[in-house]
Amino acid sequence: MSEESLQFYSVLPPQRGNGFQLTLDTTVRVYDVGSLAWGGKSFDKKKQNQWVFLRLHADGADVYYRFHSASTDDMVPTTYISAGGTVSLQDAYAEKLPSGMSIEIRINRMDHRYLSVKGSAAGTLRVTGSSPPNP
Repeated sequence: MSEESLQFYSVLPPQRGNGFQLTLDTTVRVYDVGSLAWGGKSFDKKKQNQWVFLRLHADGADVYYRFHSASTDDMVPTTYISAGGTVSLQDAYAEKLPSGMSIEIRINRMDHRYLSVKGSAAGTLRVTGSSPPNP
């Protein structure tokens, strides 16, 4: 069984010291989540404990988010390609998590160290480590 499958099938319940809540506003905020000891294990540059699943839950507002390796961000969730326009990959793109919804995301703590978030209004984003880090 692959490492991803083992993590996927080892879903953890919310645990003390394995998550946090962010207050949202309509400003893009950047948080360093790659350095946290998810599942009680710190990241190790020797590729130990590098991958982890996170559960994101939006509460009270839609959340625009993305993960990246830079400590700053130029996310603009209102930037769109016009109908009939040329399709291109956008640096300002963000994913939307509707209020009341959750999603599981597997991150690489080196490549996805930073989490950028912006709320559609005031609200909360709950982030929980939902798998043990890879061995």
